[in-house]
Amino acid sequence: MNRTPLPLWVALASTAMGCAFGVPSYRPVVPHRGAAPGIEAEIVEVTHQNGLTVDLKVEGSAGIRLQRGLLVPAAASPCREGVRDSGLFLDGPGSSPFGAVTQPQWLRPVPITGSHRITLKFPEGASSSLLYQTPVVDLVILAERPELREQGTAEEASEERCVRVALSGKAPELQWSRPAPWTGITSLRFTYPSHAVGSVDNGWSLEFGLGRWFGPVRAKLEAGFGIGDCRGYCPPGPKGSGAGFLWFPLRASIDGYLVETTGFGIAAEIGVHQFSATRTKPDETARWETSRGPRAALRFDFLALPAPGWPRDARQGAFGLELSLGRWSSATAADEPALVWGFGFVNHTGF
Repeated sequence: MNRTPLPLWVALASTAMGCAFGVPSYRPVVPHRGAAPGIEAEIVEVTHQNGLTVDLKVEGSAGIRLQRGLLVPAAASPCREGVRDSGLFLDGPGSSPFGAVTQPQWLRPVPITGSHRITLKFPEGASSSLLYQTPVVDLVILAERPELREQGTAEEASEERCVRVALSGKAPELQWSRPAPWTGITSLRFTYPSHAVGSVDNGWSLEFGLGRWFGPVRAKLEAGFGIGDCRGYCPPGPKGSGAGFLWFPLRASIDGYLVETTGFGIAAEIGVHQFSATRTKPDETARWETSRGPRAALRFDFLALPAPGWPRDARQGAFGLELSLGRWSSATAADEPALVWGFGFVNHTGF
């Protein structure tokens, strides 16, 4: 079979996801709190996905109502500037794909007497750029003044207050974390044995996997499918079909970073791999060839580069070029073992 090139767009589509900053939720390293007379607020969780979602825990006294949320640079005047929330959810997950669906609160101000969970959504674009300007979240509050209740409407008998809560920045107390013990893996790999084993030769594969961090080391399991050349015993199948092999790689490995800096890392990996390859024989039955052996790889990764205060280590996501060296020993043929080298594009996404 002639080697089949894979279009570049497939490589990009299968590997580009991990470099994007922010799919999951983040927790503050230390509490991010703010207060004004009659109300206390604390940011407990932030999600970066289709904009910015901020979850707050608030404690309000009687007559406290929330008018709106603002995302602003810390240098801005309190509750006067910035990006207004595009959605406010009361006591619900808001943006979460799990749990009950909560409708946004469009009738403002919203009473928040007592303990509540407030979710504010801010639009993509403006919110992303503000993350680089030491952002804060301002809550515009209306507080009832009983002494003025008889002199006019509820709005006229209220005064405006502002609660400012720091969101993120370079300072240690503004940092956010995400343990991200699990990793989703997508890879496009090209494999070249020193000689055919069981008539299976060069090929490519698209693979998917799952990994989990244990301290500085990650255990991974990957599987996929691809196409391999046939060299040697390669009789055509029915109607000339079956010129090459359809193969199914399976890999188990551990990896860790030898070097990890801002935006770049070098990872080493060791493990085992197995290739189960099949093609159609002239009698229309399936022919299977299986090879397995050890494998080592070195990977040069680009790491996510989020705004100051947000985690930028390899657990969050990486996209890199992998160079590998392994060995094939056939489980189905008497061929000599072969050295196998390869390269690939590998994407890791923490969740």
